[in-house]
Amino acid sequence: MFDGSVPGIGQLGSLSDAAVIDAAAGWARAEAAAAAAKLAAMAELFSRRTGETAEERERWWVDPQAAVGAELAAAVNISARLALYLAHRGTVLREQLPRVGELFAAGVISDEVVRVIVYRTGLITDEQVLAAVDAELAARVSRWGPWSVKKIQTAIDAVIEQHDPGGLRQIHQSNADPAVQFGSPTDAPGMTSLWARLYAPDAAVIEAAVDEMAAGVCEGDPRSLDERRVAACCASLRMTMMASMGWTTI
Repeated sequence: MFDGSVPGIGQLGSLSDAAVIDAAAGWARAEAAAAAAKLAAMAELFSRRTGETAEERERWWVDPQAAVGAELAAAVNISARLALYLAHRGTVLREQLPRVGELFAAGVISDEVVRVIVYRTGLITDEQVLAAVDAELAARVSRWGPWSVKKIQTAIDAVIEQHDPGGLRQIHQSNADPAVQFGSPTDAPGMTSLWARLYAPDAAVIEAAVDEMAAGVCEGDPRSLDERRVAACCASLRMTMMASMGWTTI
């Protein structure tokens, strides 16, 4: 994918509009293929390190996962936690979703789509079901690139439900009633936290008003933006209560 068949950055200025679009598409495929290759390499090392026997690890001071996480993190210049997450995703593609993995390696589907697939299929444990889901997803997923994440999730869940309804990730809806709460046991002395759940239109109006008031102070105001937003929120609440209740002071 990096043999010069796709124009480099220095060549873009001399290309036609159509050629620039082709270059963007080519680099998108190359990006996906490179991401797939990186995950495959990380999965390979993860498999080697964690596959060693207990006797081989007898003198180890850290467990295999922590060791490979640190090793990969240093190699790729990321955190150990992220390194293990990527290695896990690469392992899933290799061992549980190989058909999807092949499309990824060919640059047909993006890393974003792959992340959603790996997560949504994570509760399936039956190997035959996984194979069937993998095959069906591979037959469909190449058309999903332009879709929203929500639409992709729905499409994946529809495939899973056909083969293993118990493998669906259930979404638990939190209480949707509006509410306001003052104070928390973790509040610092002299401070009171405020938590609120508002209807979206009300929240949008309040946020716009607070931002407008916070931005309207003089240039010499020494307060931080957060401090000005808090002051604006309190002032806005006072004025609203005075107007709604006919008070002259509060």
